[in-house]
Amino acid sequence: MPETNPSSDPVNSPAPNGGGSEEAKPLSALEAYRKDRAEMFAARLKEVKDREAMKEAIRTASQNSSLIVPTKDFPVTQEEEDEQLPATSTTPENELFLRRTESQTIPRPPERKLQKTLISALICIGLPVLIATLYYGFLASDQYAATAQFSIHSNTPPTASNGSAPSGLASMLAGGGSSSSMLAVLGEMFVVQDYVGSAQILTDIKPKLDLRTLYRRPEADFWARLPAKAPDKTLLTYWRSMVQVQVDNSTGIGQLTVKAFTAQDAKDIADEVLALSEGLVNKMSDRSQKDTIDLAQKEVDAASARVLKAHEALNAFFLQESKMRDVTGRPATEVLATRDRLNQELNFAEQAYGAALTTRQAASAVAMVRGLYLEAFVKPQLADFAEFPSRSECVLLTFLVASLVWVLGLLVVAATKEHL
Repeated sequence: MPETNPSSDPVNSPAPNGGGSEEAKPLSALEAYRKDRAEMFAARLKEVKDREAMKEAIRTASQNSSLIVPTKDFPVTQEEEDEQLPATSTTPENELFLRRTESQTIPRPPERKLQKTLISALICIGLPVLIATLYYGFLASDQYAATAQFSIHSNTPPTASNGSAPSGLASMLAGGGSSSSMLAVLGEMFVVQDYVGSAQILTDIKPKLDLRTLYRRPEADFWARLPAKAPDKTLLTYWRSMVQVQVDNSTGIGQLTVKAFTAQDAKDIADEVLALSEGLVNKMSDRSQKDTIDLAQKEVDAASARVLKAHEALNAFFLQESKMRDVTGRPATEVLATRDRLNQELNFAEQAYGAALTTRQAASAVAMVRGLYLEAFVKPQLADFAEFPSRSECVLLTFLVASLVWVLGLLVVAATKEHL
């Protein structure tokens, strides 16, 4: 077996004569170099992982808080990573950056805000205006209007020969003066207004006109016509949208407006509404006159009963006096006083009866010449052109309402984000 030359193995050969420490230095440097490289690569790998985790955490936080973080604070390219020395996650620069991103809010770019605002405006304003333009421009059917103006009048009541109404029913017959009469007329006008918008007029007009047929004509579009098989409540709501009465409080004049899909239908409905309203006013006037006459008759009956009672008392006194005169003597002064009292009562009763008869006659005269009546001084006419719907005004109104809703929505969203 050949001998091994110890000098040929620089690693395992012993150091000669105290020179072993100088031969071991290269081996220690190599091991240290390898150890340092391993630690450097491990630190670099940990730094890369920490950096990626930190970017992911910040990206998630920015998405949740509607923020974005500029990328210039992060060396994300490979060239920048190769040029920079590895840094640990505990460096003062990283700690400062983390504190800054946690404490400060960085708004989104104006371009993204503007884009979202434009999209919301397009949905909330542009879409409704587009739909309204298409409907009122191409689909909405023409509606004709028949208008009438009317007022309610009352005859001036007669007065007594002395220039004033008889007592007992003076306020009722005179109507309380011109101001009270005006208030009464306004009250009747408001009654007519309520009657035209009530379900009772639908019942009263049904024998004359079939409203369901008139408001479902082929000329009407799907949105404007009365729904098929509409219940009474829906019919009443639709009626109120097509027929309206406005009262001027200063003049007491009422204006009736009836809309329909043909000019003839609008005129027929307006004529029938006026006729029914006039019948209502006449009925109320007749009831008022009847109440006046009934009250006057009650006063006549009461006065007549008082006269009869006074006559009976006086006759009974004379009969009793003739019987007592033969039996015992009574003082003449007492007899005269009793007779005078009974005669005075009879006189008062007869006067009251005469006044009641006068009042009854006056009430009858008032009932013949006085009463509320409705007069249409502007009668419905056939419309020459369709007045409704006002297409440009409807589109403009849609734009204004949609804009208001959009602005309010923006304010609500901004306030909500501010308080979150």
